[in-house]
Amino acid sequence: MNTKMRSRGWLRLLVIAGCVPTIGLIIGGVLVGAREISAASQLRQKVNELRQAELPYDNASFDQWYRKHTRPDGADAWVQTLDAVSATSQLGAVDILPIVGHAKELRELDPKAEWRDEPQVKEYLTEMQGLIQQVHQLQKWPTPVQLPLQFNGSATLLPHFQQARDLSRLLQLDFEYAFYRGEFDRAQQDLVSIGTVAKAIDNELCLVVDLIAAALKQTQYFAIQRSLVTDAWPTDKLPELRQIVGQTRYSSTKWKTLFTCERAMFGDDVNSGDLTRITDNVEVSFIPLLYTGRLRIFAAYDEIVSIGNDDLAALKSASRNVAARQENRSATWDVDGASIWLKMLFPSIESMARALENEESNRRLTLTAIALRQYKHQEGKWPSRLSDLAKVGLTPADCRTVNRGDFGYEVSEDVAYVWSCSFTQDEPVSDSRPSPSTDSPWSDVTVVKLR
Repeated sequence: MNTKMRSRGWLRLLVIAGCVPTIGLIIGGVLVGAREISAASQLRQKVNELRQAELPYDNASFDQWYRKHTRPDGADAWVQTLDAVSATSQLGAVDILPIVGHAKELRELDPKAEWRDEPQVKEYLTEMQGLIQQVHQLQKWPTPVQLPLQFNGSATLLPHFQQARDLSRLLQLDFEYAFYRGEFDRAQQDLVSIGTVAKAIDNELCLVVDLIAAALKQTQYFAIQRSLVTDAWPTDKLPELRQIVGQTRYSSTKWKTLFTCERAMFGDDVNSGDLTRITDNVEVSFIPLLYTGRLRIFAAYDEIVSIGNDDLAALKSASRNVAARQENRSATWDVDGASIWLKMLFPSIESMARALENEESNRRLTLTAIALRQYKHQEGKWPSRLSDLAKVGLTPADCRTVNRGDFGYEVSEDVAYVWSCSFTQDEPVSDSRPSPSTDSPWSDVTVVKLR
């Protein structure tokens, strides 16, 4: 009897021991399920808010947004020109030329200098004049242009936006040759067209496209800076150069729209829950991207979009703080795959803020360099300080970086130098003039020389 009772007691204990973890798993499953149901509901609500605000959130809505915010007028002409320029850039003969190829360009853009490659450049540009004139004619169409685009999440191809780089390089080469030959109207027209190409693709579509547009504007600024090394520009052309430089591209609306669209670019990828869409690692396919993780990604983009409420000077530090918070959150253990997604996508935030800041600082530096040349024409001497440029209509804000102090300025042996800060480091503008690179006109710190 006692033996039977002991057996039954052990049996009860075994049943209880087996039921406790099972019940725990059931309760845990219920809690996880409830959390996922709540997250899915919140996600639908956020998508509905975007839909009501007519903002993109996936491929289909992004396509509608793109068509609404770009102009189809002249799109065929733009595509024809972009394709033609891209085709010529693949020719073997182009490789031996500067700018469009790999030959060294003039150290200084001086019409009196000896340009070894001038005969080859002249021959090439003579053949390309018809296409260059076709580019100039594109200015009659409204921008941004509705270039052909098929939205496919992270796999979306941007061929015509990439081809804009080829177009700007052709125009830059034509500008340098025209300026070297003293054909200032032609050179100025090339600068205007570089700006037109930038406007054509400047539509906040995604980070990649905006960086291309920024690179085109930087090409324009760099070309103007190089042309100011000598007193070759006619006096009446200098105010027109300042108009070509134009106003800042940055605005809080740009930042907010840019990252709203960037989120939409990955909207279908996130909704699929498939991490392999943004990685080449098949192993991540075993890691789930639950609704809670998708909500985390959505919330992270919300946080980035909100940075647009800050001005440009605070943008970099604000983006750095957001990236740090995301990194800290991702450092905690989580069965969901959102941490992997965020680690891949969000290091670009601070880089984007830095690129926008550098572009604006370089725009101001270009205006300052032009104003220095204007002042010399007007007063017959270089100003003793940059604040004197108020005489030619420059404001104090035009003579300083976004947040690293006033531009450096020095006059030595009747040669003026004005310089900015490092593009890649966060140090303030140096009090002493940086030494330019000996083998390239490009440098981490831009120094404009005016003789």
